[in-house]
Amino acid sequence: MDKKKKEKIITYVLLFILAIISIYLVFLFKRIKYNYEHITGAYFAQDESYLVLNSDKTFYWYIDKNKEDDYYFGKYSVYRGENAVEYITKDLALFGISEEQQRQTIENIDIKNAIDHYYLIILSNEKVVADGKENRIFKDTRYYGFATEDYNEFDLLNIDADNFAVFVREEEK
Repeated sequence: MDKKKKEKIITYVLLFILAIISIYLVFLFKRIKYNYEHITGAYFAQDESYLVLNSDKTFYWYIDKNKEDDYYFGKYSVYRGENAVEYITKDLALFGISEEQQRQTIENIDIKNAIDHYYLIILSNEKVVADGKENRIFKDTRYYGFATEDYNEFDLLNIDADNFAVFVREEEK
């Protein structure tokens, strides 16, 4: 095979690979839709800890509202409705939460348009500050469940620890 044919074949192969990657990225970005509009704010958890979800998609989770020390910091991601169902089913398949299980839960919730109140929240921890010492930490904590109709409370299950968490929005002054 002559040099020009080899170059032509290599060029076509590279173009084909780039086309496949482009198509994959389009579907990936189309599928991932973040839904932050109802979730930013400050929340108290039932254990008296205090979670702040900022509009820049960073979070602080304080051991209490004191805020001086003892907190986690990182970035968070939010999936809502069908996006949450799809992400949990496909990307978190190792946890064994099927689409059927999720749909059954959504159908049994007594909230108008329950699918619109169904959330997956992923806290991607980057550091922890305890007793004045900062340590890097890279651990995701995943919660899924429902927001109330007024979005002032989130009743969620921690997928990683298999425990229930309730987050109540702090009243604005």
